Amino acid sequence: MTRKYTLTGGPGIGKTTLLTKLQERGIYTMKEVAEYLIERGITPEKNGREEFQKKLLETQLKWEKEIPLEVEISFQDRGIPDGIAYYRIDDMETPKRLLEAAQNARYEGIFILDPLKDYKQTEIRHENKEGALRIHEEIRRVYEELGYKPIRIPNGSLEYRTELILDLIEYGGNAQKLEVRR
Repeated sequence: MTRKYTLTGGPGIGKTTLLTKLQERGIYTMKEVAEYLIERGITPEKNGREEFQKKLLETQLKWEKEIPLEVEISFQDRGIPDGIAYYRIDDMETPKRLLEAAQNARYEGIFILDPLKDYKQTEIRHENKEGALRIHEEIRRVYEELGYKPIRIPNGSLEYRTELILDLIEYGGNAQKLEVRR
């Protein structure tokens, strides 16, 4: 059975960069679903927040289900519970389907990366620094409410963060080298 780990936190904290480094080390990874959708023209602004979040959940569930059986360890950029935080930030009621999916999600561990000092807005990352910090705290709160104990990953070099996470999961380099889920 695959041990699934989630890298999470607010926007612009280095999740994608760290995920790429883990993939280079031979670990199965899954990119952020929201970024994947936005790159394909499916956005909250164009499709509406509700429709975007619905598509995000459907895709996340599909991708997690499609992790090959032979994969021992996988890392993903955000988990299902992150969606709850975004609903709360937008002062919207969280759909029952998302709540159920978040409660049924089974992650071996949650790594919440500390925000970086040099936050930058991008085409995909619209939040200002204060908004990003608010999202970061709400995501942490959601995982704790669901019974997880997110492990804080402090700032440091990419190599430091990578080694810290691998030490924490006691990774011995036996994972199958598979392509990142795109």
